[in-house]
Amino acid sequence: MNDRNNAPHEPEDTNLTVKVEPEKLIWLDPQRLSFRDPGAGRPISMTIADDRTYRSIFALRAFPRQEPNGFIQIFQGNTDETRGEMVGMIRGIAQLRQSDAETLAEALRRSYLVPRITAILELEEHRFMARWVVDTDRGVRSFDMYQPHRNVIGSGSGRVLMVDVEENRYEIPDVEDLDDASRRRLDRVL
Repeated sequence: MNDRNNAPHEPEDTNLTVKVEPEKLIWLDPQRLSFRDPGAGRPISMTIADDRTYRSIFALRAFPRQEPNGFIQIFQGNTDETRGEMVGMIRGIAQLRQSDAETLAEALRRSYLVPRITAILELEEHRFMARWVVDTDRGVRSFDMYQPHRNVIGSGSGRVLMVDVEENRYEIPDVEDLDDASRRRLDRVL
């Protein structure tokens, strides 16, 4: 018998390997950018000099806690007012001209409209999901949250940030300001 027959069988290459290409990050040159806020709640637009204009943009912080004024992601807005594909990233707001920095700050404010929770009226937990009914500074809201133990983030100062399944954020500025029933509900997930 030949050694080849006694050797362990090696599987044939079945082309199951998938090659994943990394996403290319496009850095936007702040000196070529201009932002325009037409007012009346209409979308903010962005123009890249000598290139193109985006009639509607969304601005998001890549690192909202660590770098609130740096690494700003710019997404084009879809016609249905949802966030579209990423256009690029700006290293920092301070690199923009003053008027453009103010307009971009407004775009960020719109993206991060964070209701403040004043009371937790109901909390129902089902496996990895939680259904919240809360009173906020903008009225009563209800939302779902996946893995509440991960998406209710407390800080040592008493501030709590909550993120729902649609990536909306809610804030409790100070847990001590909540009533006893609200604190008991919150303690179940902290």
